[in-house]
Amino acid sequence: MQKDKKYPECSGNGNANWRGGKTECQCEFCGKIFYTYINKTHKGRFCSKECRGEGYKGENNPCYRNAKIIKKCKWCGENFESYKYRNAKFCSMRCTTMFTLKHKVKQKDTDIEIIIENWLKKSGINYVKQKPIENITVVDFFIEPDWCLYADGDYWHGKPERKAKDKIIDQKLRNMGYFPQRIKGSNIKKNLEFFNNGI
Repeated sequence: MQKDKKYPECSGNGNANWRGGKTECQCEFCGKIFYTYINKTHKGRFCSKECRGEGYKGENNPCYRNAKIIKKCKWCGENFESYKYRNAKFCSMRCTTMFTLKHKVKQKDTDIEIIIENWLKKSGINYVKQKPIENITVVDFFIEPDWCLYADGDYWHGKPERKAKDKIIDQKLRNMGYFPQRIKGSNIKKNLEFFNNGI
């Protein structure tokens, strides 16, 4: 026995799941008149998947990747082009890294950074941790007026591409009057007695 015959009051618009019936719509691509249920997944814009695909081509696509706009970098303030659909805030990876290191506290210092920091404290040397320098780098320990001290892990800073970047950064710092010094993690651990005793 069919439900609507036994309970006529629950059929059609009397049903709790009644959505108002199909709505007459006109396809935005081909102009065809069609009937459909209007809901979250179907807006009544296109009569078929084919028309939807054609209708969303080019600039009509919400994710149109050729549409660029001018944005302002949150770190350096320079204008840059970015795709409209992206939530880009920085003009480059360097600006992203500099902003992140300056405004987000490191969760944990490395073991070699802890050794160097303890040595600096015992030696009575005043320093600033994680200091950004001229939008070029973030120094592990900066000592006035010009000493940039890095505690470099052997694995990461031993990679060829990382070594090349470190050399470029060091040269830029020297050209600006800074004195960069990098101490390898293995050398720090080999000379624990020296660092533990201080100067």
